[in-house]
Amino acid sequence: MCTRTNNSFVLKNPSDINYTSFKKFIPPDIVSTLEQIKFCGNLGDPALCKDTLKIHEYIAEHNPNIRQMFSTNGGIRSEEFWRSLSKYYKNNPSSSVQFCIDGLEDTNHIYRVGVKWNKVIKNLQAFVEGGGNATWMFIPFFHNEHQIEKAQELANQMGATFVVKSSARFDGTNKRNGIYPPTDPQYRVDDYQVNGDLKCVSKIRSEVFIDSWGRLFPCCWTATRDHIKNNSLHEDSLYSIYNQFYPDMGNYTPVCAERCTGSKIHVLEKNGQKELQKVFWK
Repeated sequence: MCTRTNNSFVLKNPSDINYTSFKKFIPPDIVSTLEQIKFCGNLGDPALCKDTLKIHEYIAEHNPNIRQMFSTNGGIRSEEFWRSLSKYYKNNPSSSVQFCIDGLEDTNHIYRVGVKWNKVIKNLQAFVEGGGNATWMFIPFFHNEHQIEKAQELANQMGATFVVKSSARFDGTNKRNGIYPPTDPQYRVDDYQVNGDLKCVSKIRSEVFIDSWGRLFPCCWTATRDHIKNNSLHEDSLYSIYNQFYPDMGNYTPVCAERCTGSKIHVLEKNGQKELQKVFWK
C-alpha cells in the first residue's frame, strides 16, 4: 500500500542524501532555526542512509534542542548503530524513533516484507538500552489485529511507547495486494474521514519535504506526483526554490484534494486515547 511498492523508478534509481549534500541543502544558519526535523523515507528507510549518524551529529552541533522523529522498519543496520543513534533521541522527550512493527514473530513479515523478527527486536532493545525514546507503531490488519494486546505488553516490557496507527489507505473493505483491513470496528477509520475545506498541512505546519534525490517539495504527497519543477537543491538554495512554489501550496490538485481535505486521515491510539494524525479537521 506504499508508493514504493513495485515502483520501477525507485528500483532503477536508488539514492540517499550524503553528509556533504545534507550540509549544502540545510546549512547551519537554517538548522539552528528549525523546530523539528523528520527522517521519514517517502520511498525508503532513513536507516539505509550511509551517513545517518554523521548527519545527526551535524544537527546536534548546530541545534542541540531540536525535536526529531525517525521512522523505520527497524530490520536493518546493527545493534551498535541503533545504540549510537539513541543518544540523539534521549535528551528531548518529544523526539522519538518510530519502529514500525506490524505484528509479532509470525505476522510482522507479512506487511514488513523481508524484516527478520529477531533482528528488529534486538535493534529496538539496543536503542532503548542506549537511552533513546522509542515508539512501537503498529498498523492493524486482518492478519494481526488479534495480537495488539500482546504486542503492547511486549513494547511496555522493552520500554517503548506503543501506538496503534489505523490506516486510511484502504478503500472501504477492499483488500490491497492480498492485505486485508481489520474487522474490529475499533480499528476502522471510516467514521473519522470528513470532506472539509482544503487546508494545506505543510503551510499550516511551516514544513517542506526533501526527497532522497535532493528535490524540494511542499510535502511528501506532492513528491509522489512530481508537480514541482526546477526544484533540485543540488542546483539551487532551499529558500530560492521554496519562494517559487510557496504561493501555490495547496493547489497541486488532485493530490492536495486527496490528502488535505480530511478525507484520508490515519487515526492514532495511545494509552486508550484516539487522535487524528492530522488534527486540523476536528
